[in-house]
Amino acid sequence: KSPRFPVWIVGSSSHFTVLMGDTGCLKESKSDELLEKCRRAWKTQDAESAGFIQKEALGPVLEACGADPEIMNKLSTLAATLEVT
Repeated sequence: KSPRFPVWIVGSSSHFTVLMGDTGCLKESKSDELLEKCRRAWKTQDAESAGFIQKEALGPVLEACGADPEIMNKLSTLAATLEVT
């Protein structure tokens, strides 16, 4: 979630609780940013939202996620391994 203000209201059947934080709690962590970047990249290749992509689409997804060039060089080996198993 991405709230605009660091105030949350939690309700139960008998009362409400108000929680507040400083503006630092609104910032996404680096890992959250990377995860969202990778999710968006995956969704561009997973048109049916089935959770699967073609092996040919793995390269563009990894590239969009900012994968290390060394990993990109080994992608054909990985694809060949996936084909066998």
